[in-house]
Amino acid sequence: MTKFELVNAASGDVNLIYNGIPLHCNNNPQQEAMTEFQKIKNLTSKNIVIIIGLGLGYLLKRVFISSKCRIIVHESNENISEFTLKAVDFKEELQSGRVFITNTIDELSSTLAKVYGFNDNVNVLKLKSSDLLYPDLIKNLNFELPAIVATLQSNFTTLSKMSWPWLRNSLYKLRTDKPDYALSILEGKFKDKAALIISAGPSLDKNIDIIKQNREKFIIFCVNVAYKKLMLAGIIPDFTFYIDAGNFLYTINNYDHSNTNIITHPVAYMRILEELNPNKFFTFYCKNDLLSRWVAKFSDFSLENYETKGSVSHLALLTACNMGCNPIILTGQDLAYTDGKYYSSGSFWSEGCENNERFEKKLKKLQETGSIKVKGQNGEILLSSPDYAGFINHFEEFARGHKIKLINCSTGGAQINGFENRDLSEIASELNTLNMNINEFLDNIIQTETDPVKANYSKIQDQLKLFANDVQKAYSVTEKGLQNIRNLEQELRKPYINSAKVGQLANKSLILFNELENDLFKKWNFSLLLAYKELMEFYAIMDDEANKDNNTLIFELAKTLRPLFEVAGERLKRLNRGLLPKILGQII
Repeated sequence: MTKFELVNAASGDVNLIYNGIPLHCNNNPQQEAMTEFQKIKNLTSKNIVIIIGLGLGYLLKRVFISSKCRIIVHESNENISEFTLKAVDFKEELQSGRVFITNTIDELSSTLAKVYGFNDNVNVLKLKSSDLLYPDLIKNLNFELPAIVATLQSNFTTLSKMSWPWLRNSLYKLRTDKPDYALSILEGKFKDKAALIISAGPSLDKNIDIIKQNREKFIIFCVNVAYKKLMLAGIIPDFTFYIDAGNFLYTINNYDHSNTNIITHPVAYMRILEELNPNKFFTFYCKNDLLSRWVAKFSDFSLENYETKGSVSHLALLTACNMGCNPIILTGQDLAYTDGKYYSSGSFWSEGCENNERFEKKLKKLQETGSIKVKGQNGEILLSSPDYAGFINHFEEFARGHKIKLINCSTGGAQINGFENRDLSEIASELNTLNMNINEFLDNIIQTETDPVKANYSKIQDQLKLFANDVQKAYSVTEKGLQNIRNLEQELRKPYINSAKVGQLANKSLILFNELENDLFKKWNFSLLLAYKELMEFYAIMDDEANKDNNTLIFELAKTLRPLFEVAGERLKRLNRGLLPKILGQII
């Protein structure tokens, strides 16, 4: 029976006793909160503090009052959470937009992902009573949090680095001679068919012969770096995935690919539709891609079930699910350094590949980040990378949200909760032969289904023409902005600064940025990818405006707006003079 008791501490503050356990110090709860708070130095708006345990909110209120950081309070016990939220007024904190209360690990993870920003610092504070109430939670959090934060930071780093190639590739694929079909036309078309998702992890070596012997029992989904190994084994996958923004087409086009169907992503290498010749191309327009959302808006189709999580294997998993496949089986999805290697022998990234400098760099990076540890399928600890640890979380999140049979046959790899660990030969013995010609089946679907993007392409082209006009105007704004920043920098270098003139130039720079923001970035959301990194750095300065004196703010303004105007201007010029004319088939 749950029992709550409110008692006075020696300091006169109220303490909450839960089933005989004081949630705060019996002497002075306020001082206890201050002592815990002081463990973190120099808290700023770039910090996220996770507090384990709510109690009566002393620690929450101390962190809130004494800093501008974002706060996630995790209280696993819903009884305590319910009692305190009724007893204590947290209206100011909850309405501030920087305080969040979670009760489950899923809520904690998703909230952290939503509030996390580029180069944020994540710190953990806790009530002392949480050591008694939630020892397993604290142990798991200490183990998993570094990997979660590393993954979040890696996502921002990737976005900062790849935003322009992604935009460029996505736009190029909207040209008039598109040979691809929207993947949505295959939704539900493979209901209750067994799907085998093949990745290039070491466990694939153990299963390649079993796959060959039972080929006709699965719809095979293959990631591009495992394609070589399958083809050398005489196995033609039904679907092959390619989502790399760079040119890694040789992972596929060095081998016959006329009988496989390639599923790609808008951000994938721009010339993939020209340089490969599969049976069919399908494009995975996704919810978390800005240009995909724009295309879906004008093509009137939903992306609700199409949200990728960064890895090609997760995209394959989601694709198989959306197609109606059940069960879905994984192999080669080790997500850890197992059997002395990261990749299956004979796969494209395997250590024995010839002329593979890219792999050597990738392996070195993975080995350098080997301090990230994950649990193996038998409870052992395996070395992994931040990316792989993040992928494990993505797979587990998928499992929690879908009621289908999920099986992991990546023997010896990382544990993926929500997937049943089984031997592939055992699974294959339970399945019947599919008895279907996949390519003939796809031909029939294409003849009978309406592709929403092809059906609405004239609307998309009309909008792209309007975008092209705004690109021209925006380029002119960046030129003016850059010249104004140069004038501002010149004034700031003088021994005696003319504050009035500097103020005027700084104000004009902001006016020009606002024009660029309103007429391009807000009007065409996908254009944020033109200079994502530079925009985030500028917004970070402006978000912290209240904590800076005027001189510091102006110097930082000049420092961040110069690269923003430079980078955006150069890329707008490239759109205006090269890419958009090719897409529209005209000289703009």
